[in-house]
Amino acid sequence: PGMLKMRREGKEQKKNILLKQQTQFAKPLPTLVKPAAEAGQDNPEWLISEDWALLQAVKQLLELPLNLAVVSPAHTPNWDLVSDVVNSCSRVYRSPKQCRNRYENVIIPREEGKTKNSRPLRTNQIYAQDEGATHTQLYTNHFEMMKMIAGKRSPPIKPLLGMNPFQKNPKHASVLAER
Repeated sequence: PGMLKMRREGKEQKKNILLKQQTQFAKPLPTLVKPAAEAGQDNPEWLISEDWALLQAVKQLLELPLNLAVVSPAHTPNWDLVSDVVNSCSRVYRSPKQCRNRYENVIIPREEGKTKNSRPLRTNQIYAQDEGATHTQLYTNHFEMMKMIAGKRSPPIKPLLGMNPFQKNPKHASVLAER
């Protein structure tokens, strides 16, 4: 029993030393070049409000640094939670994988100023400039589409129920006339 206890303590000390060594040097995640997802019918373009929700979910809710550096082995991004936050203000469903790809390929370079634009703006600056215009435009487009579709439909034909315009239902009228 005494030998087993000493052995167990030795293993725990080794494990603790390894964990301390790993956490001393916080390394950013390796950046792999991934093809950016094309905006299409199945994958519409991201709105700035979705980008803002994505950035805030990672920085404020998960309390992670911008570059997702692993400070503690157990403190890793929960992309399912981030996806839920983004979907609470999104027009379309964004999967955890889409959120991760968007964050790593668009948000991080934008926030670090590595974008190719002549005057790179950070996400919060773009969001402030937008002032909800993308949402307004989105819903205006939806409304215009509904008006156009409604205009194409033929009006429903109401059947003539009798010669008397005040007579709504001839069956009821005949029952009332019998009394």
